Amino acid sequence: MNAKIFGSFMIVGPLLAVLMWSIFVPEIGDLSVSKGLDKLMENDVAVRYGSLVGAVGFLVMLLGVFFLSRTLRSGNSAAAICAEISGLLLISMLAFAFVTEGAFVDAIEQAKTDRAVGEGILVASMGTEAFGGALITAIYVLLGVALVLQRKFHLVVGCLVILVGISAFVSQIVPESPDYFGFVGWIGMMLMTLVMGIWSVIEKEPAG
Repeated sequence: MNAKIFGSFMIVGPLLAVLMWSIFVPEIGDLSVSKGLDKLMENDVAVRYGSLVGAVGFLVMLLGVFFLSRTLRSGNSAAAICAEISGLLLISMLAFAFVTEGAFVDAIEQAKTDRAVGEGILVASMGTEAFGGALITAIYVLLGVALVLQRKFHLVVGCLVILVGISAFVSQIVPESPDYFGFVGWIGMMLMTLVMGIWSVIEKEPAG
């Protein structure tokens, strides 16, 4: 795929996802399951809209990163392996995006007739989200390694992708980790995706 096209995906995707999730989907991570479900139900329409459009934005972002990983599969063998693995893992992330976001809407629907079922769906979605979060952070670490070894964009870009990926990974697997690990990691991943997207769009493609 043309670099300017997948670069555009990496610009539009994270912006759309972050805007939709931050504006329309309430944060329930620090609440109990019951209170979290109550908060989602209070914002029923907003959650439906934000989850759907946010998931589409995240999907677009993942597609952009996937096509970027495909451009890194040649040359240095270690870089090619990292790019290949990150690309394969990205494919599995496509399903996680819709399963996790769709679970919020499903939990709201089920809770209207059976509260226990709604809470059960919400608990399951939180587990799925945690696994998906660890997966996407591992993807970014591998992608960063491939970027560094292939000297794609700039050495600093690849190193920052690795660092934000590690930071987000720590926040996922160590519940007691300071909040800034999650903030730096997740916001950093979105920002670095945006940077790589802009770079891909403005970078001149080699002639031939």
